[in-house]
Amino acid sequence: MKKNILLLSGGCDSVYLLHHFKKTNFDFIYFIYGQKYYKQEQLVIEKIEKEYGKVVEYIDLGKLETKENGFVLGRNLYFLIEVAKKYPEATI
Repeated sequence: MKKNILLLSGGCDSVYLLHHFKKTNFDFIYFIYGQKYYKQEQLVIEKIEKEYGKVVEYIDLGKLETKENGFVLGRNLYFLIEVAKKYPEATI
């Protein structure tokens, strides 16, 4: 069976998408990459899991190289590559 995957960050866009897709067969993935607001994002993800009864898979990428302001060049590309390697049959 083909996997449908939604990548979450813990931000308002992710919460909206999760609410929109809560009754679907989507799997949810959250990436840990040394981000500045990881602890706050993790709290949001935990609330999402409780409220929607969804299990979120965590993938730890270690600490990605950041600019002075915390920006990670190509961050989303890293995420897509990791998901494509782990779930080559998935729709992302």
